[in-house]
Amino acid sequence: MYVSDDGKKKELSSFTEYHFLENQLIKLDMLGHSDPTMLKELKDFTGFDFKNIRFNNTVLYDGILNKEVIGLKEKEDLYPFPSNTMGISEMNSDFTMKTLSELKPKNMFDLIAFSGYSHKNTVPFSRNTN
Repeated sequence: MYVSDDGKKKELSSFTEYHFLENQLIKLDMLGHSDPTMLKELKDFTGFDFKNIRFNNTVLYDGILNKEVIGLKEKEDLYPFPSNTMGISEMNSDFTMKTLSELKPKNMFDLIAFSGYSHKNTVPFSRNTN
């Protein structure tokens, strides 16, 4: 497929209709120039491989709001934000951190629903999360 209607151009492009696959797709909002580098640096700096994160671990979600879970002591804490998401892409604005502190996410579904809400997209809320 050509970039324009001009078949003489050398630039090629491809496009695939994906809407029929939407229910099976997982969208990762990773900026190609920064997030992969940050994940590599996380592993290089800490020795922790992000692939080892277990999303059913409640400590993961507790750490979003509870500073002690991530090792920040209350009296020594100079971290002025309502949630511990400063380094998490798309969850580090004043609006999203305040909303997370009100939402109090307990699982991955809560975070996915929040992400859709904060982007003003339609997110199905049919799952019972009690």
